Order: sequence, then C-alpha cells, then structure tokens
Amino acid sequence: MVERVLYPLKEWSPDQFSFTTPVPDTEIELNATQSLEVEWLSNGEAVADGSSVVFETTRGVFTQSGSSTATVTTIGGTATVEISSTNVGPASVTARSNTANGPSAQRTFEFVSTTPTQLNLQADKTQIGQNESAVILATVRDANNNLVKNATVNFALDDVTGGSLSAGSGETNSQGQTQITYTSSSVSSSLDGITVSATVPNTAISESLSLTVGGQALRINIGTGNEIVESGLTLYKQPWTAIVTDANGNASTNRSVQVSVVPVRYFKGAYVKPSENAPWVASYSVADGCASEDINNNGILDEADVDENGNGTLEPDPSATVPLSLTTGPDGTVTFDLTYLKSECSWIEVDLVATTSVQGTESQAKRRFTLSCTAEDLEASSPPGGGNSPYGTASSCANPN
Repeated sequence: MVERVLYPLKEWSPDQFSFTTPVPDTEIELNATQSLEVEWLSNGEAVADGSSVVFETTRGVFTQSGSSTATVTTIGGTATVEISSTNVGPASVTARSNTANGPSAQRTFEFVSTTPTQLNLQADKTQIGQNESAVILATVRDANNNLVKNATVNFALDDVTGGSLSAGSGETNSQGQTQITYTSSSVSSSLDGITVSATVPNTAISESLSLTVGGQALRINIGTGNEIVESGLTLYKQPWTAIVTDANGNASTNRSVQVSVVPVRYFKGAYVKPSENAPWVASYSVADGCASEDINNNGILDEADVDENGNGTLEPDPSATVPLSLTTGPDGTVTFDLTYLKSECSWIEVDLVATTSVQGTESQAKRRFTLSCTAEDLEASSPPGGGNSPYGTASSCANPN
C-alpha cells in the first residue's frame, strides 16, 4: 500500500505592485520635483480607482503632504506622488497598500547637487619621504554646503624635484570627492616646495596645497656648551655637536659630516692681572690681531701667501685638531672634540666648519671664535702656556717678536 502525503498549497497573491517611475538609482537634482508612480494590478487588471497607497521616504518631502509620508489614491491602477529634497544623498521610498498584509514595493534613487561653488583640497600627509606617496583629496560643495556629485576637477603640479600625479583630472562621487596620488622622486624639496593645484572647469573655483619631500640632509648646524675639559697637562678638549636635518627638521640618519678647523687670526701680547685676586686676562698689543698668513690654507708657504712678519714661516701655528669625518646617528647628530694646545688659548681665532652634501650640493655650518682657556688655569699662579703670547708682544704684525 502506497502512503500519500498531502501538502497544503501556498497561498498565491493575485496582486502585482511595483514602481514604474523612476528607474532604480536615478539621480534627481536638488529642489527639482520628481514624479514617482506605482502600478497596482490584481489578477492582471488595474485595481479599483480610489484604492489607497501610502508612500514613505527616508529623504526629501512629498509635494502632496509636505512631509516624508503621503497617502494618495489610484487612478487606472496607478498611484502618483511627487518628491523633492533640499539636501543631497540617497533616498529609499516605500509604497504600500494601507490594508493589513497588503502588497508593497521599494525604490532607491539619489538626490544630487550640480552647482559647484566651493572646493577643498587635502592631503593625507603633507610631508613625505623620497619615493613615497601622498593621497590628494578634492571635495566639491555647493553654496549650501551640499556635496556635489559628477563634478570634474582638474589637477596641476608645480614641482622641480620630478614628482608626479597619478591623474590630471577626476570626477566627484556621491560624497563630492575625487582623489589622485602624488608620488615623489628620489630628490628632496625645500619646505613647502611642491604645489598641487585643483580647479573646477568653467568656474572660478580653485584651491592648492603645499607638500614637502624630505629625507635628504639639507641643513646642518653646530654648537657647543660652556665647558672645556683638560686632557693631560698640555691639551684642552672642547665638545661640539653637529646636527643634520632635512627640510622638515627631521633627523638625517647615517649622514657623513666633514669637519675642519682653520686658524684665521692670531694675537700678540701678554697675560695681565687687572687686580691681585683677579684671573689672568690676555692683553693684546695689536688690538685687532694679525691675519693668518696661510691665505690658501694649504699649510705651505707659497706665492699665494703673505709672510707679513718676514720670518720665513706661516703664522699662526697648527694647534687645533678635529676628526676628519663623522657619521650622524638615529637622531641626526654626532658629537666630536675640538682638541687644542693649552699654550694657544686666548691667542688664536679659528673657524670651525662642518659640511655635509646633498645631491652634489654642500651644506655648511661655520663658527668663528677664539680658543678659550679654562677658568681654573686662568686663576692659577701662572697663566697657561706662560705669560706671553707664543707670537710675541710687539705692537706690529710685521714684527716677528
């Protein structure tokens, strides 16, 4: 015997209920009126005239009610309302019968603004390294701050470092935005040295922003503290620091720094005590000192030099040293010692020079000063190096004595 199983038939709805206007994802301009139509058929025939249909929207208002809900009746199986909005964005409209468990339908579209009056330009970062990228975002709005969709934005680049833009134009999306990418080259720029400009065609709207490409050693500086350290009986050591940064002030790591110390002037005279308990003070017999005779700084007495005192040697003597080459650490700094003879303090003026290179161009920092003695030595019973200058006490630079 075959057992039969009977299943209940699914109830069939004779109603066909759907939007005919507008088509899905229609774009409706702000403040413009758009008709919405729903067709309601029952068993293939238009429902009786006067059948009620309720419309509800998530954005905008219906002309018939002045609100987000409107109830209208059918004519020839069609229910029609009109909608408009003063602000942009997607709208979802539901139409339904006002009877319980009645048919319903839904349609989505978008209100858009088409009249640009404002342009804003932003970068996700305005300081980037070499061979890095920054996203440039343009936002277009109308006079009421509504986002403008489908607006064309043209981009231009002013950049001597060889960077590039991913595109010359773009079209704004529903958020009123379009974006491009700036990619830097292997060359650094000056601070704010790159300009990206944006314009909206057929308008006077424009905007620009500045970018900086860092990563190269563009700036160098040197400095010291207020202490001099004795090194044995005959030497002083004065600590100095060189700091190397890129255009953004970021530390330039692993950068080679060359340091030199060059005598530029020497002094004649003797130490005196202004009073019995006062420290020793250098009294110069030639007030402005005597210029270095090594004009070309090659350490050799040659035709380019001026042997002013006629003694057959170059003054002043080589008396200070620095390391030849240094390398910056993670913080962009390197510390070194200026080492010099105690006997030369007070009597020699030098140029301390630190140099680093960037793309074949040198950046340099220079400090000019007279070699100092320690306070302790100047307060001792006798001054450092003896009472007189190693270059004599005569009142003329032409006199070697």
